[in-house]
Amino acid sequence: VFYRARLTRNGKRKPATTTPAAPDAGPVLSANALYREFKQDSNAALGRYAGKTLVLEGRRGTLIPLSDGGAAIHIADGFTSRALVLSFGDLSEVDGISENEQFRFRCTVESFDYLYVHMKDCSILR
Repeated sequence: VFYRARLTRNGKRKPATTTPAAPDAGPVLSANALYREFKQDSNAALGRYAGKTLVLEGRRGTLIPLSDGGAAIHIADGFTSRALVLSFGDLSEVDGISENEQFRFRCTVESFDYLYVHMKDCSILR
C-alpha cells in the first residue's frame, strides 16, 4: 500500500485503529534505575512504588536458595553491594538464569530497608 487515506468519504477523520499494547511490551524500567530512585529519595520512591507490581530488567547476581523451597536473587547496582532483593516462591523458576545474565521479571515492591529494595511475589518473564 503506497497511500492510505486519512479521511473518510464524508470528509471526517478515520478513527485510530491501534491495538492496545501488551502490559509487558515497550520500554522496561531498569532495576538499577529503580534502586537509584530509592537511594536518592526513599520516601518519595516508596510513596510512588510501594505495593505496586513492576516489570523490570536487570542482571542476575547471587542466587540464595531459601528453606521454604523458594529463592532470593540479588541484583547489584554496578559495584555497589546493596541493591534489589527479589523473592521467588519456587527455586525451579530461576534455575535457567545464569549469573550476570540479563533477564526480565515482574515483582511487587515491598520495602526499602538498610539500603536494600525488597521485592516479593516475583516471576520471570520469558
